[in-house]
Amino acid sequence: MPRVLLAALAVALTLAACAAPRREVERGAAAVFDAVTITPTLPPTPPPDTPTPAPPAPPTRAPAAAPTPTAPAAAASANLIHAVDWRRVVAAELQIDGAAGSVEPESVVYADLTGDGADEAIVPLATGGTAGVLGYYVFGMQGGRLVRLLTSQTPDVSVGVAGGRLVETAAVFALNDPRCCPSLIRRTFYRWNGSGLVPEASTIMPNPDR
Repeated sequence: MPRVLLAALAVALTLAACAAPRREVERGAAAVFDAVTITPTLPPTPPPDTPTPAPPAPPTRAPAAAPTPTAPAAAASANLIHAVDWRRVVAAELQIDGAAGSVEPESVVYADLTGDGADEAIVPLATGGTAGVLGYYVFGMQGGRLVRLLTSQTPDVSVGVAGGRLVETAAVFALNDPRCCPSLIRRTFYRWNGSGLVPEASTIMPNPDR
């Protein structure tokens, strides 16, 4: 019986000896695990001499277009010519020319014939009777002064404007035409050449009103 107890005690001691190192290993592993720390990774700091990019420049607004220097002068000329007393002016011009006629202010035609932005005045000359129109004047403003640009003493004529050009329509009578009704008409276009109104083209055609 004592031998059995001794054998059992020996076995127990042997098992205890084998189990002790395993627990030490396990405690050592736990201690190592507890000591591990996690350090956050920071972004790299740029060198102190690295230039900071400049912000983009704000968009620049294009400068406003300057007003045309001639616009005020053109407007002033237009206002002046529309305020002219044509009866008085034409009476003086007819006296200079030694011609007859009169003007009806409502028949005056205003248009820019020279391309300067200001109106010129086309002033028909009437007989005051049944003879119709005797001719016409064209006036403009230069340096604030009224100047005569064109004179026509063609009878049985009418004047108008087409495409910024002066258009003169005159009667062309055949041999047996009555005074009221010419067979043909001559249409003449005038253009501004920088110093005066000159004929540009002329066409004779059948009278559409006959």
